[in-house]
Amino acid sequence: MTEPVFLVDKGAWRKWLAEAADPESWQTDDAVGWSRHLCTMKFAGANCPVANDAAQQPTIEDLIREVSNKHDADVIVYLGPIDEQGSREMMEKCRKHGKGTSALLFIVTYGGNPHAAYRLGRALQRRYTKIVACVPGRCASGGTLIVLSAHKLIMSEFGALGPLDIQVPKSDELFEWTSGLTVGATIQGLREEAQSTFREILFGLKNASGGQITLKTAMETAANLTTGMFGPLFAQIDPLRLGEDSRSTRIMEEYGERLAKEGGNTNPETIQKLVAGYPSHNFEIDREEARTLFKHVEDPSAEDEKLIAALGDLAYTPTPKRLVNVYPAIQERDGKSNDAKNDTAIPGGRDAKASNAAPPAPGERDSEVQSSPDSEPESTSVN
Repeated sequence: MTEPVFLVDKGAWRKWLAEAADPESWQTDDAVGWSRHLCTMKFAGANCPVANDAAQQPTIEDLIREVSNKHDADVIVYLGPIDEQGSREMMEKCRKHGKGTSALLFIVTYGGNPHAAYRLGRALQRRYTKIVACVPGRCASGGTLIVLSAHKLIMSEFGALGPLDIQVPKSDELFEWTSGLTVGATIQGLREEAQSTFREILFGLKNASGGQITLKTAMETAANLTTGMFGPLFAQIDPLRLGEDSRSTRIMEEYGERLAKEGGNTNPETIQKLVAGYPSHNFEIDREEARTLFKHVEDPSAEDEKLIAALGDLAYTPTPKRLVNVYPAIQERDGKSNDAKNDTAIPGGRDAKASNAAPPAPGERDSEVQSSPDSEPESTSVN
């Protein structure tokens, strides 16, 4: 059973350690100790102010319930790579724990398998009549594809989507990827340079000769020189690779249009802009830019902000380990709640990461989030 995640006063904890604590009176579940940030403190005595304060502080699950009440929706948390296992895990938990007809999806990811992302978005649309996507941090590639399935988008000031140009393996390389638009962009750039060079040579010859060289001779000379310069470059382009990349790019375009049609939150040119309108796959689409692509983009509510702050780094930077959970909507009837206890919990908090982290210097923050670490399955990304 996972221990609750508490928001505790960091200053009070350090003071208690320095003045009153006996090192033998507290234990942690990891040899690194309390400084790991992903630990559960077990206090031996009742005089520790941190233990007393923590009992009165809201846990992560308390904050999630507030968000669920605010949006009247199941809260779905997806952190990390998007792959086949992750999509199945999320939808199984939606079937097991989901109770509402609306969903609020907290998603932080670098992307992953586009086919898994599409199936996940489709499954959400089949399961829920209303989907709200909340992007507190980085949500790139396949994550942006899932966001297209939502009817409304919530983005924090640090939220960032990414373009949908599909990533394809580099030739003769292992574990290296490039945009499916690269070859097409190369041809476009070479064509523009060749045309510019031809014009420059043509008009240069005419002007320099004072009209002694005929237009026909100048054009033939310019054509021969341009062909000699750019011919070898064009010859290196593989037409089969160009066709493969073009078909691969169509995957994201077709997936995006299908999800966006059901979500109804995109402008007419949004999909084409996401697929081919940005100069790099790593281009940051912030909240202001997102408002030019989506019809309904809102700032986080106060309840959303509290949860984002409690999640800490997990809400901003994608974790290499996949973390997936579904918190059901609370439906009050006759004073009874239908809320179900989940079998997993968020294994971290403010400043908590998937790996060990050194503690910040005293006075850096007034509060800290502590929890016990959970072991999550490793996942792979196709990004």
